[in-house]
Amino acid sequence: MAIRVSSRHWLLLGGTVVMAAVGAVRSSAQSGAPRARFAEVPAGLVVAAHPSVSADGSVVAYEGAPPESSGERSSTVYLRDLVTGANVELTPIVEGVAVGDSVRPAVSADGCRVAVVTEVAFDLFRDDDTGDRWDVYATTLPRCGGRAGAWELVSTRGGSSVGAAAADDVDPAWAPAISGEGAVVAYTHRLGVVSVDAVEDPAITGVTVVDLTVPIGGAGRTRVVPGTPVDAPDDSAVHRGVRSPSMSADGSVVAVTSDADHATSTWGSGDVGRPATTHVVVWDRSVTDPSAAVTELPGADADQPEVSGDGSVVAFVSADASAVPAAVVAPACGLTCPSQVYLWHRVDGSIHLASAATAPDGSVSAGDGPSSQPVLDESGASVVFVSRATNLLPRRSAVLGGPDDGDILQAVPADSTMRRVSLAADGVSALPATNAHPAMSADGRVVVFDRLGGASGTMRDLTVVRRTPEVTASGLDLGTVAV
Repeated sequence: MAIRVSSRHWLLLGGTVVMAAVGAVRSSAQSGAPRARFAEVPAGLVVAAHPSVSADGSVVAYEGAPPESSGERSSTVYLRDLVTGANVELTPIVEGVAVGDSVRPAVSADGCRVAVVTEVAFDLFRDDDTGDRWDVYATTLPRCGGRAGAWELVSTRGGSSVGAAAADDVDPAWAPAISGEGAVVAYTHRLGVVSVDAVEDPAITGVTVVDLTVPIGGAGRTRVVPGTPVDAPDDSAVHRGVRSPSMSADGSVVAVTSDADHATSTWGSGDVGRPATTHVVVWDRSVTDPSAAVTELPGADADQPEVSGDGSVVAFVSADASAVPAAVVAPACGLTCPSQVYLWHRVDGSIHLASAATAPDGSVSAGDGPSSQPVLDESGASVVFVSRATNLLPRRSAVLGGPDDGDILQAVPADSTMRRVSLAADGVSALPATNAHPAMSADGRVVVFDRLGGASGTMRDLTVVRRTPEVTASGLDLGTVAV
């Protein structure tokens, strides 16, 4: 008997915040180091953005405004548990440690580990609170056997466990990527290339992958993306380096945005005074030969890579209309095309357009407005993204919000279906196009994102949309039974 599952019903769990006590099991900090006790924060006090969700959709980490109004910091990281209904601040002020901001959390697929970018020196043995202070820390939550407030320093420099210190060079604009069990973390940092006049260029970044199962200073703990140049660019284009990592659940596949040629370990090209052309680069960490481990995907000025949980599909964003020649942008975009979301399949190297509308005759039209910020489910079959296109669905939303905002759409390219996720509590009415930064559970049934709202209508809050499958009698195939 075949059962057809209908996915028409969505449940909106609005901008209030929830979660149980949570923390960390392993820490490179000394036992005497101060610990950040996780504090429960009443719902309604939190401004939320940049969420990250566990594979089962039960745990959401996000960046938000601090609960206090002292003005000493502007952001902190919270954890929301959709099962228990409690909200916990993961990075509160620690007595005896300088106050700092915490941003861009990433939660592991199993919901047990959280990595954050922070100015707070949770490891006073290797970290300090002077000068540049941004580092990546990771913690194991108490729900998985960890200790509340026990943070492990991820971003280090130095060649030995004794001499290693906090790197203090992490770029807080980009969230770290974390593997399914939280053992591998990738993060964006200043690359430290030096120009001919001996001045380090802080704008050029690189991506380092850290294996937390290897002790600090141990061989193989840290690796940069193969083919990352070590010399400064020698052309007149503006280079930004390697950034924005994404990772498969097992940590073996890492995708980044890069304006370097990783095959030759040299910087790419671009027009004078303009940003150099970027590409999405995929690194298979299981391949030992560095020259064979890295693949550059088609599509000029590609960005925002996202790896599916099983590592088989990589989503990315590009305004290069030639990436998928079969797609038609309607109306014709000429030299300046809106960005589209594409899916690259690692098995056969094929590329499919995800931000597309399929007509009854089978023709495909790309979105007539920009699409961005893709996230994938476990297999890569379903993709959620932000779009301002008006031709992908019959109904339009009011165009409001900032440049990153739009409708939250979910597409299944294999069956040419698409639905709007950013719906009001009635499950029918479309929210205004003020939504951004989506994240999705492994099965695609839980989608979280931030949106312009709150009591004042000028702040961002967290929205959780849960799709509940429905079995209908008309969808049942009972077959034929001989009596």
